[in-house]
Formats: sequence, C-alpha cells, structure tokens
Amino acid sequence: MYWIMFRNQLWIENQKNLKPNLLWIEIVLLGVFVLFIFAGLYIAIQGTPDSVTITDADLGKIPQLITWPGALAFSLRFAAGSKLLLIIFVGAVTASEYTWRTYHLWLSRGIPRTLLLVSKFISLCLPILLVVTGALVAGGLISAIFSLYINGSLYLEQVIFWRLGLDIFRTTYTLLPYVGITFFLAVATRSAVAAIGGCAGFGLIVESLLGQTLLLMPGKIGEAAKYLPVNLMQSLLNASWTPPALIEETMPGLLAPTPATIGIAIWTLVSFGLALWFFRRQDFSG
Repeated sequence: MYWIMFRNQLWIENQKNLKPNLLWIEIVLLGVFVLFIFAGLYIAIQGTPDSVTITDADLGKIPQLITWPGALAFSLRFAAGSKLLLIIFVGAVTASEYTWRTYHLWLSRGIPRTLLLVSKFISLCLPILLVVTGALVAGGLISAIFSLYINGSLYLEQVIFWRLGLDIFRTTYTLLPYVGITFFLAVATRSAVAAIGGCAGFGLIVESLLGQTLLLMPGKIGEAAKYLPVNLMQSLLNASWTPPALIEETMPGLLAPTPATIGIAIWTLVSFGLALWFFRRQDFSG
C-alpha cells in the first residue's frame, strides 16, 4: 500500500514539474546559449579581428571542440554550468507549493509527510536530466553540421555511446548538491526568493570567491575546500578517467572520482535530511 501511494505521488510530482513554462524556457535559453558558443568558436577559426588574440595552440583545439565526437563531451560542460537555472527552477516550484497550499491539500488527504517530500525531491531528477540532455542535443545538432562541413563525416565509429550515457548521468549527478541546498532553503523559509538567493549566494561568495582561495591554503582548510560542491563537481567531471595516483599530480586541488562521488551524495542527503526535518515540524493547519 505504501509503495503504491509513493509511486502514484511520484507520478503526480513528475507531471507537475513538466507543466511549468519556466523549465522549458530555461532549456531553450540554455540551448540557444550553446548554439551561440559553438557558432562563435566556428567563426573564430575562420579569422579573428586584429584586436582579438588567439594562440595557434588554441586555434588548433577549437575544431576538436566543435566537431564530433569531442563536441558531445564539450556540450555537457555547458550543462554542468547550468546550476543557476536549476536553482531558479527548484526554488520556484518548491516554494510555490506553500503559496498554492498544495502541501496542505496532500497532507489533508492522508499522504505521510516523509513520503510527500521524498517523492517531491526525487521528481526533481527529471528536470535536471532534461536540462542536461537539452544542452547535449543543442550542441550535438550544431556540431553535427560543423562536423560534416569541416571533416565531411560525423565519425560515429569514434563515439562511445555507453560512455556518453554515463557522462549524461555523471553530469546530472554533479548538480544534485545545488538542487538539495535550494530544496532545503525553499522548505525552511517557504520563500522562493530566499531559496534562490541563498543558494546562488553560496555559489557566488563561498565557492567562487572563497573556495578557490581556500584550496591554496595548506593543511586541513585546503583539504576541506576540496569538498565544496563546485570542487566535487570538477573532480568527478575532470578526473573520472584519470588514475587516482595521477589526480594530485595532473589536477591539483581535485579529488579522485570515488571520494568526489561520496562527497556529492553526502551534500545531497544532508540537504534533503535538513529539509525533511523542517518539513515534519512545520504547521500546515493555518
């Protein structure tokens, strides 16, 4: 009975997440951004203005980035950088449930609080996957055109599709801490503005400004900075195929894939655990 209730609630939450125009607008905006970047790189190798300086080494790398198979992995990098879009979406859809009194409605119908919040959180994985896939599709389409024009072929035999699928999953997974933090703030404050601003501020101030500085500090402070979500993301995306013994030598400041994976899981579970703790103690009688 409990499993059937959870399955039905998860289906409802997934349907609700696909209805808001916000998600589709964000996917379109990300796709347009990817298209512009690829087009700009293509223009760069055709010739640059005198005021723009690009080294010969960089010019030699650009064709590999905008043609298959390298362009597919390059497209996923933009998806990894889409965390602000997901922060906005998660903050908006989670906090709006309080305004619309949706939580009140489900709880009045006998849905357990834990089941309701678990299904709500798990359902957010689908929007993340759609955003990541959207960036890949946009980059894949325009790079397919460049591949045919520059190389005369897509070189499909060089595309390792199982690894591409793993890369999609890996990129989706690295975005979970930001979803978890935003989800927690939305539940704790019942405010979309507070949730979006809080998580965005965390990414801008703590990670961007302090995180890189802390990484350079010796001792435990520098080690602790490696476990910030942004560094865990970079560790997993950059070092997944690098032998652990070479991580510190070739990519200082990053972790091996296994501790990075565990760290992302801890951030996500702790954030959700705090959200659940607040949710179970909130008063919905008013």
